[in-house]
Amino acid sequence: MNALAYLLIVVGALYFAAIRYDEYRGITSGPSDTPEDIQQQSHPETFHNAIVCHVFYASASVFLGILMLLIDRHMDKSDPESPDFTGNDALDEWGKSMQAEDERRQV
Repeated sequence: MNALAYLLIVVGALYFAAIRYDEYRGITSGPSDTPEDIQQQSHPETFHNAIVCHVFYASASVFLGILMLLIDRHMDKSDPESPDFTGNDALDEWGKSMQAEDERRQV
């Protein structure tokens, strides 16, 4: 899952770079409903809308990648089999009470 998350972040970053290059050139590809290229000089509002659409997709990719990393790290901290396990209070209390019960039975 980490590999996919990092891949999404890299794809989003590359998409942001491509958006910046399109703004520099003044030409961008249109969204799916307009397959032709849009020039900033001839259609400024359509160009702006296409750039906003591209930025949304890039932001969503980066956001999902970061969200996947956060979820994965949280799951690692709560998994007793994971080397990153931090434990939890309920499990520690249960272990202490079981140890006290064993000591009481041995006496």
